[in-house]
Amino acid sequence: MITGYEHIEKHRIPMARSELRSIASELRDRGLTRTPDRIERIVDGLMHRRPPAKPIARATVIAWTPFLVRSIKFALATNPNKHNREIGSWFGVDGGRVSEIAQGIRTEENPTGT
Repeated sequence: MITGYEHIEKHRIPMARSELRSIASELRDRGLTRTPDRIERIVDGLMHRRPPAKPIARATVIAWTPFLVRSIKFALATNPNKHNREIGSWFGVDGGRVSEIAQGIRTEENPTGT
């Protein structure tokens, strides 16, 4: 086990990169070539963190119009065996909103249901 680094709590990867580059430099100064090159390839290729992926949310909000309500009602009538979720996905809305149209909460006269 390598000693002398137990006190370091954070930022271990940047320090390890620095230490390994230093070791590679010392080996190169002593006339070795293959080993320092391998160490540097490892440092460059493997010792970097990828930034965390940011979740992508749907950027648009559907505008509820009489035409949209009428279109969803038509889809409900012509596809009685389809789930509300599936019909909603055709129009980019949640299946719960399709259910509200089926129940009469959202109508062509009141597309927002308020």
